[in-house]
Amino acid sequence: MNLTVEYSKAAARFISRMPRKTALTLVGKINTYAANPTGSHAWAKPLTGVEGVRIRQGDYRAVCSVVNNTATFMVYKVGNRKDVYK
Repeated sequence: MNLTVEYSKAAARFISRMPRKTALTLVGKINTYAANPTGSHAWAKPLTGVEGVRIRQGDYRAVCSVVNNTATFMVYKVGNRKDVYK
């Protein structure tokens, strides 16, 4: 099941300002998860209390979820791990 990846404005802006190597790795992980969301990924965990998943790359996290059972995987927020869940 391939999902189409979409980014919020804030997430896209943060990714563009991240270190290039880290940003490319994070985007690669997001695309890998979207290509196979039912697979086992050590760097992806479901969020507690809300619908969605967090994807980890170093000190950065991406908060994502599938939009209303459609084929869209939305990245809502990207940030440093100390700030992203606030």
